[in-house]
Amino acid sequence: MRSSIKNRRRRHRIKRDFDLQLTSMMDMLIIMVVFLLKSYATNSVAFATSSNIKLPSSTAEEIPADSINLVVEPTGIMFDNEKVMDFANLPVIPSPAPAGFTFTPTYEIESRHLADYGRRILPLYDAMVKSRQKAELMMSKAVVVDPTTGERSTPKFQGVVIIHADKSVKFDILRKIMYTAGSAEFKIFKLVAEKKEEA
Repeated sequence: MRSSIKNRRRRHRIKRDFDLQLTSMMDMLIIMVVFLLKSYATNSVAFATSSNIKLPSSTAEEIPADSINLVVEPTGIMFDNEKVMDFANLPVIPSPAPAGFTFTPTYEIESRHLADYGRRILPLYDAMVKSRQKAELMMSKAVVVDPTTGERSTPKFQGVVIIHADKSVKFDILRKIMYTAGSAEFKIFKLVAEKKEEA
């Protein structure tokens, strides 16, 4: 009788000792997921390049960091995935388009959309200022801790913009876009190009 009670107690004790510790397993799983997400985020950059543009080619190896995209399309300018303005005097596309029809972009900007002696594009400037103010507001609520000194500080607005432009875009348009971006306190420009394969 006593031996059967002891055996039951021993079995019960063994079962209790071998319960799975789900808390520590969940901690390990979360650490692995965070590690994978961080490594994925540092290796991939999302670009919203339009299929209507042909990027210039380059042999540069540098991959730009993820930032706000400014796309110069044949019909207008997009900033942060929103169309901010259309170009003037665009050719009418017949419907249906005849065989061999090619769309020739003008890249002309109406004078009412320009300021500072034709150097600043007003709709683009307004969109960029709103974006900067939104980013500065978000950054004012964040705190960065320096790992070496332990000093706490608020991150500063970097002002990086990635420009996607067709290789046929004239430099005059790019100069106006860069002047506008600089006026809106976007000081760092990165131009996107297709990687040229070396022979």
